[in-house]
Amino acid sequence: MSSEVRVDGERVRELRETYRRFREKLREAEEIAESLGRVIGHVSRDSPSRISMEDSTVTFSIDPGVYLDNWSRLGRAASYVGVVDIKGGELVVMRLVEIIRTDAIMAFEQRCPLPTTPPIEPGGLLTPVTIKAKPLVRVDGRAMREALPGGRPAVEPKVADIVIEPQSPVILPNAEVLEAALGLNVGEVVVGALSVGDEPVVVDGRAVRVTMRVSDLFQHVLVCGTTGAGKTSFIKNVISQMLSIDAPPLIVVIDATGDYYHMFIPPASRDSLADLVYGEASEPSSVTILYPVTSDFAEEVVKRWSRPITLSEALMGIAFTYFERYVKPICDALGLKAEPKRPEDIAIDEKARSVRITLTFERRGERLGRKTLEIVPFALVYKDVREEVKTLNPYFTEQAALMLDTVVSAVSEGRDVKSLRELVRRLVGEGAREVQSRTHVHRSTLENIFRGLLMLNNMGIFDVRVGRVLLTEVDYPKLLSDQGRRLVILDLYNISGGRALDKVLTIRLMDKVFRWKEDEVRRGRPRPTIFVIDEAHRFFPKEASDKFERTYIEHVAARISLGARLGRRRKLGFVFSTHRPQDLHSIIPQLCNTKVVFRTTDAEVLRQLGVPKEYLDTITLAQAGTGIVVSHVYRQGHVTIKTPVPPIAGHYDLSRMA
Repeated sequence: MSSEVRVDGERVRELRETYRRFREKLREAEEIAESLGRVIGHVSRDSPSRISMEDSTVTFSIDPGVYLDNWSRLGRAASYVGVVDIKGGELVVMRLVEIIRTDAIMAFEQRCPLPTTPPIEPGGLLTPVTIKAKPLVRVDGRAMREALPGGRPAVEPKVADIVIEPQSPVILPNAEVLEAALGLNVGEVVVGALSVGDEPVVVDGRAVRVTMRVSDLFQHVLVCGTTGAGKTSFIKNVISQMLSIDAPPLIVVIDATGDYYHMFIPPASRDSLADLVYGEASEPSSVTILYPVTSDFAEEVVKRWSRPITLSEALMGIAFTYFERYVKPICDALGLKAEPKRPEDIAIDEKARSVRITLTFERRGERLGRKTLEIVPFALVYKDVREEVKTLNPYFTEQAALMLDTVVSAVSEGRDVKSLRELVRRLVGEGAREVQSRTHVHRSTLENIFRGLLMLNNMGIFDVRVGRVLLTEVDYPKLLSDQGRRLVILDLYNISGGRALDKVLTIRLMDKVFRWKEDEVRRGRPRPTIFVIDEAHRFFPKEASDKFERTYIEHVAARISLGARLGRRRKLGFVFSTHRPQDLHSIIPQLCNTKVVFRTTDAEVLRQLGVPKEYLDTITLAQAGTGIVVSHVYRQGHVTIKTPVPPIAGHYDLSRMA
């Protein structure tokens, strides 16, 4: 009998010790929970927490008053909460999978069915809200607490493979806690706010930010979505924010849509979400415009003078014609006054062949700041690119490129051909049959050469003169290496040359950037560079309409594939954007390790882009600015985001401002 009493006594002491330990752990869990967020309840005592090899769920109840104060986060499936598990003080981040709301009248009906429907009574809503959640990840709660407040907590998320103890405190995590636990704060480039459905997750006036490293962009990004879904706003927001970091990369943009060349203009308004996501980041303070001057534009500039003009006057004429045609109308529509205030606000660099105009912006007498618009006009000179014409025009077949020199030599007959127009004139004058008899070039190859040269000549970009001033090509290595230039935009929107010219100039710029990057790699200090191509399906189409177009597709696919695959070594990243991913060459999605997908109605396209099936309906019906990032960068492989629309840099319907 005494031994039984002794055993019972030991058991009691063990239970008391276990009770004491649980009490201490519960106290510590409460302290950790209060430091990481707002305590809103505790894991249920009357519903089991479960974990198995297939699934795990946690049930907890929320006071109706707490629910009403936080309904935007607690009343939505897929919202995020946290639980500090009593056992080890670990924070387990969970996603809500079921929310059960009942009226108090149900308790009476279960005992005795009511003969009629009771009247509306607010008191019936004073019932707890039952919530079921699915654990996602767990992190060291103590380490997280020690790191806050302050910098970025250095915690490593782990699989949420533990059962959650009843009575563990449930919290609405702080923004920085969610960022660290979900592995969202990975770098310096903010891509948007974490979202649940169409709503950004905002905690105490601070959005939960989703970030990337600049180096992640070297593995390339594809942005997709229907017109008006938020693609361009997303790209412009990322550009504006990247330019505000300590060591911004060089950003080169192909602007074929007219959405980027005016990014420096102060917008009429700012979306409230922009402050919560991007803080003080704003529109770029300066922009360099590479402007292809066609012969038609040059003729308009010359009309400013009735006498021969100098190089400086030609540059100034181009710059101010560009400003008056394409920038001032936007300013006027926004009620902005933009002008250089001092003589030094206009700087002409004859050697670089550029004009910098520092504009002071005002609205109704209020000064909004000073922005720098640099315009670098250029054209192609046949004598300078004669050896490169075979690669300059991506429409030449391989055989045509090989035989081009033979044909040109036969037509030139030892005489110096000074311009592309002269070469075409000689070709046409002699005729295809005569050239073929002298060179023995196959007829189809000769036709391709004729067609390719004629196309280049008709673009109006070769051997352009403003008066007597011959415009030349940009010194790309010097321009791209200048650390003072951070945003360079090739303006294809405000030129008249057709899509063929757009493609030729885009491929030309890509080739120049590739060569420059190779030289930088050899010197051992490549400048991080992000190359943005909107309307990518125009430049990298999936299908060809004819044999001429098929040759183009083969050439550009090979070029972009080689350049993109060497992106990490060269510190060169591509951002492609399209509203027609089904028309985009298959090489582009293959090259991009990150896809950012906004509203798209084609479910099959969404699946091909890697959007999880549970998000198909969300993205199909999403508001502008709501999207999903599918990327290896994030632990779960994807994350939903919200980007401010309109963007930080403003977004304008140019058709209404014409």
